[in-house]
Amino acid sequence: MPISSVENSIDSSKQNIYSPEIRFEYLRSKKIKNRSNYRGYELVMNTCQYVLQNLSKKLSTTSIAHAMATNKNSLSNAFSNVLGISLFKWIREERLFKAKWLLSTTELSIQEIGFEVGYKNTSNFATTFKAKFSLSPTAFRKSVIQTKNKVTCSKA
Repeated sequence: MPISSVENSIDSSKQNIYSPEIRFEYLRSKKIKNRSNYRGYELVMNTCQYVLQNLSKKLSTTSIAHAMATNKNSLSNAFSNVLGISLFKWIREERLFKAKWLLSTTELSIQEIGFEVGYKNTSNFATTFKAKFSLSPTAFRKSVIQTKNKVTCSKA
């Protein structure tokens, strides 16, 4: 296979790594805390799929519960029982994971990325990102660029 074909396939796989479908399949493959409560498991999987497709929108437990045709207490309890994490914390983790991916693979501004992952306030996004990864979004992007440059130079 020509090198350009390999590079193109790598580029296309990088573009798809954060697709809601791939994140959902990853979630399903993880060791789930409690699958014995099938109704709860099904609710959580449907919720995860919904959230991953709507990360840029304002998401509240109430609005998600409404979309899932349940109440917020049932949704919160199912999420904690099945995944062992609160719905709010899981959403924040997914938003930050997607932000890292966008910082690594696009030239979108920090503000645009914040909006894309559901943060309407850039300062709040940057603070949350730094608290999680110990780097600001700008510093993270610079480190990714430096790493890419080192790899490119070593190939030459």
